[in-house]
Amino acid sequence: MAAKSIEMSKLKELIRLHKEQASNRKIGRMLGMDKKTIGKYVKLVDKDPLGLDGLLKLSDTDMLIVDDFGLVKLSGQQLIDFMEIIEDRHARKSTIIASQLPIAE
Repeated sequence: MAAKSIEMSKLKELIRLHKEQASNRKIGRMLGMDKKTIGKYVKLVDKDPLGLDGLLKLSDTDMLIVDDFGLVKLSGQQLIDFMEIIEDRHARKSTIIASQLPIAE
């Protein structure tokens, strides 16, 4: 079974509540999600090199530039997350995606 992803708005709210040190149980009740699912996302957020503030700002920045896109293959969940960021920004914010891969690739 494929992993189910959450909407970007829910993820941003999860990050905000986690930053405010709300428990996974409380976050789960507020967002209508299981606390184990919240725990999985909290672990991923805590490991992300952007940090909590960086993740919150990612979809809100006026222009997002993704450079060297495609040099590393994204996993299934990473691809879903990337597409949700792009979808969240669509028709609202500017996004530039650049790559230096040959066309054949």
